[in-house]
Amino acid sequence: MLRFINSTILLPACMLLLTSCTVLQAQDSSALKAVAQKNAIWRNDLQKTKRELYYQLQLNAKWYEINEDMGNIAYNLGSPLNIELSDQSVRFICNNNKIAEIRFFEMSDYKLRINTTNSNIQNGMSITEYKLKMGSTIISVRNERQMMLKSIMNQLTKIQMLTNDLSFNMHGFEQMAIAYKSSPAKPVASEEQRKNIIQADAYAKLYQYEKAISLLRKVIAIDATAYPSAYLNIAILFAETNKLYSAIYNMKKFLLLNPNLADEQFAKQRISEWEIMLQN
Repeated sequence: MLRFINSTILLPACMLLLTSCTVLQAQDSSALKAVAQKNAIWRNDLQKTKRELYYQLQLNAKWYEINEDMGNIAYNLGSPLNIELSDQSVRFICNNNKIAEIRFFEMSDYKLRINTTNSNIQNGMSITEYKLKMGSTIISVRNERQMMLKSIMNQLTKIQMLTNDLSFNMHGFEQMAIAYKSSPAKPVASEEQRKNIIQADAYAKLYQYEKAISLLRKVIAIDATAYPSAYLNIAILFAETNKLYSAIYNMKKFLLLNPNLADEQFAKQRISEWEIMLQN
């Protein structure tokens, strides 16, 4: 199931914040300052976009409705009576104090798209409904309000992108990869890491992907650079669980660690496939 590579090849860490600590210690002060400045810009842009989303949702509240997806059925909660913004989420308070919520930290792998449905009412007129789903919360509009919903989706997409850039710490990881490639001595996987690697492969063959991902995260947490193929394998497992953004970010980290030509071609091909899947 997984492509396990010789342990002397380096693989980037998936547990980003733990990796970042190791990275920061390995970089010179100018590189660390550049990473901090870039992350600060992203954080400011993220907060600004959240506020813009909130104002747009407030301004247009009477033109859209909130639905809550409960699996086999979606409950229409009507237009929101109030909207609350926090750093973690935006909440819609609807009739009878019903609450729906979009949690920003859960948006990492949302496939944001607008779906269209058509229906006829009694006088024979056709109604087109546009729906944007985020987790269990659905925002829906009718007919001429399509562009408004698209604008909301664009803001949510930007929030998703900035959140992922920060949580996966791509700028910091680039600095870590530079330090790794310039180091003459490469780390070697420990016995504990090897044990977790073997068990992760076993769970993957049993289609227990979440357990396999958990074990590979432990491998990376122990030493972010001792077993490079952990990023490749985690990317594949994320794709199997339909978490395509997580798959892409981890595969990009794998590429930053300068794999051999065959694995580089494989990684780039998979990224291209996942990007197409996200667009369709």
